[in-house]
Amino acid sequence: MEGEPGNVVLAFDWTQLTVDEKYCQILGYEEDELVGRKMWDLIHIADVEKCQSMVANSARSGKGTVTFTNKMNCKDGSLVIVSTEVRNIGKKEMICLIHLISSESKETRHLWNVLNDRVEEFKRASRELKSTRLSKHQKELVHALENVVYSMERIVMNNTAGPRSSVSKQINSLHTLSNNALFSLPMRFLSSLSFSNIFLNQVFQSK
Repeated sequence: MEGEPGNVVLAFDWTQLTVDEKYCQILGYEEDELVGRKMWDLIHIADVEKCQSMVANSARSGKGTVTFTNKMNCKDGSLVIVSTEVRNIGKKEMICLIHLISSESKETRHLWNVLNDRVEEFKRASRELKSTRLSKHQKELVHALENVVYSMERIVMNNTAGPRSSVSKQINSLHTLSNNALFSLPMRFLSSLSFSNIFLNQVFQSK
């Protein structure tokens, strides 16, 4: 973690009552842009449900304190990964400590969004293809392709590239399977596999 944490005082409904300079620096906002705004609006949408569930569980158990790792949206469109510690849960005012773990540029975030869109495109094409009559061989090819692409989807959701060797293996597997399927599966389906080596390496190297 990088340096001292940012400090936020939250109302019961997660409205930010006071914020310190460090917290402003982490997110790139001015103080008056953050005060009065709900923290949930700043936590990345993919993490909101998870974080809210952990807070609710802590409140029910009476612990009053919870810590979780999450992504937050910065003013310039970039993302930061932080460790969030919330104290005094259930009280009139809660204390929130934000420890910066790492940051991600706007350009990197765009690449991950594009990769996510391409995964979704493949999933739609896969569902459409499986609604038709396929041979056993075709079904096996589709299943193998799904396994590789869904593995990439997990990388996108977790926002981490993982070991470089693992990523390279997935990229190579995808292209080997795609080539094997050239004469077995419809080109319309294969065109949804628009994951070029150059693009994928750019995405993962950007981490």
